[in-house]
Amino acid sequence: MKRMRSLDSELRRARRAGLDDAEGYLERGRPDAVVAALAESINAGIIVIGSRGYGSLNRVLLRSVAETLVRSAPCPVLVCRGGPLYWPGTHVVAGDDLSDDALGGAS
Repeated sequence: MKRMRSLDSELRRARRAGLDDAEGYLERGRPDAVVAALAESINAGIIVIGSRGYGSLNRVLLRSVAETLVRSAPCPVLVCRGGPLYWPGTHVVAGDDLSDDALGGAS
């Protein structure tokens, strides 16, 4: 029940921040697979996930959930790291290779 209390606490925090439609899901399994499946089942437009910022060796050994989602999710993934000192950011950088996909994402 500790996890359910934690989820409820986070939902209250999200709603206090103005995210009135926030919903919570408590699932078991590999986090990357569970998040990707949930995103697909609710037809999510974007996944926002935090990152601990592991170095490359740890990322290889521990298999970063964020990195796996970026490669396998059914929708765009926004990876946020750095904690409250960096988020929300004051400036946004959008990379563009002038492909149709990149131009569509920028609009």
